[in-house]
Amino acid sequence: MRSRSDILLARYIAAVSLLGIGGALAVIIADARQLDFTLVAVSLCVVTVVAECVPIRIPRRDIAEEITTSSTFSFALLLVSGLPVALVGYLVACGISEFRQRKPRARLLFNVGQYGVSMLVAGGVLAILADLPRTGAASLAPRDIPAIAVSAAAFFVCNNVLVGVASAINEGVRLRKLIRLDSPFQASIAILMLGIAPIVVLICDFSLLLLPALLLPMVAVHYTGVAAVRDRHRALHDDLTGLPNRTQFALRAESSLEVAVAEDRSVAFLVLDLDRFKEINDTLGHQQGDDLLCSVAARLAGVMRPEETVARFGGDEFAIVCPLPGGHADVMSVADRLLGAFEASFELDDLQLRLGASIGVALWPEHGADANGVLRCADVALYQAKESPLDVVLYDADDDRANLDRLTLLGELRDGIERGELSLAFMPKVALDTGVVLGVEALVRWKHPVHGSIAPGAFIPHAERTGLIGALTLEVLDQALAQAAAWAAAGTPTQVAVNISARNLLDRGLPESVAERLKRWDVPATSLELEITESTIMADPERALAVLEELAAMGVHLTIDDFGTGYSSLAYLKRLPVTTLKIDRSFVTSMLEDDQDALIVQSTIDLARNLGLWVVAEGIEDEATRLALAELGCHAGQGFFFGVPAPADSMQTRPAKRRVARA
Repeated sequence: MRSRSDILLARYIAAVSLLGIGGALAVIIADARQLDFTLVAVSLCVVTVVAECVPIRIPRRDIAEEITTSSTFSFALLLVSGLPVALVGYLVACGISEFRQRKPRARLLFNVGQYGVSMLVAGGVLAILADLPRTGAASLAPRDIPAIAVSAAAFFVCNNVLVGVASAINEGVRLRKLIRLDSPFQASIAILMLGIAPIVVLICDFSLLLLPALLLPMVAVHYTGVAAVRDRHRALHDDLTGLPNRTQFALRAESSLEVAVAEDRSVAFLVLDLDRFKEINDTLGHQQGDDLLCSVAARLAGVMRPEETVARFGGDEFAIVCPLPGGHADVMSVADRLLGAFEASFELDDLQLRLGASIGVALWPEHGADANGVLRCADVALYQAKESPLDVVLYDADDDRANLDRLTLLGELRDGIERGELSLAFMPKVALDTGVVLGVEALVRWKHPVHGSIAPGAFIPHAERTGLIGALTLEVLDQALAQAAAWAAAGTPTQVAVNISARNLLDRGLPESVAERLKRWDVPATSLELEITESTIMADPERALAVLEELAAMGVHLTIDDFGTGYSSLAYLKRLPVTTLKIDRSFVTSMLEDDQDALIVQSTIDLARNLGLWVVAEGIEDEATRLALAELGCHAGQGFFFGVPAPADSMQTRPAKRRVARA
């Protein structure tokens, strides 16, 4: 069922078409005796047709707009041969051009009718104000300039209003708003095109042989315009997907806000990020990843409405801007449409991939005064969506405050590393059968000058996301190896374990950095243990394997931390040069009460021993758990039962013996 605006638009198009074409035919028939197609008139008609069929494309804002020079020659035809001949020439030119471009019939009739009405108005004004046309070399005189100017202005105003009303009905905006935005540009074009018409008349009076010469610069301008539009398109679109890029998105957003101000509407900004895309990209390869992004882009573009814009911001991040007549209820329906694009699987060659997305949403003017501010809020909401089980999260100022606090903290962390505010606490790793301390795990602490001691969980995850984790890890390595050197010098050599993040592990320069610090502190590689989680390894298994093999070749011990909580493949586990598995505390702390956790612990111990690996249990808090693990064959353990994390000087006062494990 057609909407009220569709019906109104159809009626308006029919009225303009009937008025323009019918009025033009009536004038032509009534003044048939004035249809004097002289050589000049025929020449101008031919040039009008050529000019109409070869429009000049110019880049404007975020679109390519077409303008034609046919109005120049048709207006000259009006001045030379009168209204009936000008109508014939212009209407024939418009009809041929619209037909060549295979435009819909309604649009063809509307465009011809619109120009017909404009030409009728311009001709009527000219007939009232001047006794044109005249024949002979003096067909134009200085006294005709005011009449020509008023006639040209009438043509421009009539043409702009007719097109503007159609656009206003179609887009549901006020005519005044459209005219205010578009008139300066259109007026400048009209002044240029219609202002040349008297010059064309003078050229025709002088010699028709000069008329074709006018086409040469216009053809040159045409091809220059095509090249400019092509360059403009590249500047405003994503090379891979063809969607608008950040630049074009900003232009569309600005335009949406301008219309929203006039219409008293809200505007929604949504930022969408694909789930598990990096895993798919790393597993299948970048070419398949690019193909998937193109498929996603096509799906998202397919659910957009004409007034909405989806852009690719890079990687697997997309942004959407759309007007909202109904506020919050409307924006959730937009989000549902976007998520609906992921309901069907994506086909890549012979693979069927299921893909999800997370969406952050913010509203203008509720969450910001301009597009950039609201978009930043949508980014904050996306961050919350990625951290929560929800697919869609609406911006909340409280979350933003927390994010700003984290950003501030990260900025201070960078300075804190340089100022030496980081320190290490050490947790012992103890043999379950003998109680001998086999080594220690280094845990970083941040002594903030204002906030005091800050736990690692408050800053390490965010340091990993920003890339600051690299500098932080190297600082921890330095301090850990410095302490290992001090213990060795004191006669108590102790193996020190340091945790490594995914960013560290995927850095091909990590082995060189480790070797450099081992040499600096004169510590054997066997005194260093690096702990890596399953998810860290699986982020890019092949690259991780290459880095781990280099470290193992140096003599560094390697441990898989929190084993059982990730999704690692046993095939990869068999290939990794690791020496130890650490059972995650979540299974150990409840193994005496939960049979399933006990089974997981036993299976992990059996797996490790069968693979020739040491196995360490985390989270041991009582003697009963220690005994149960020892009976299952677990080699070593950590937990509050053996001691809480403590500074190095406290470690040195403990009576337990130390030795370098498995050296």
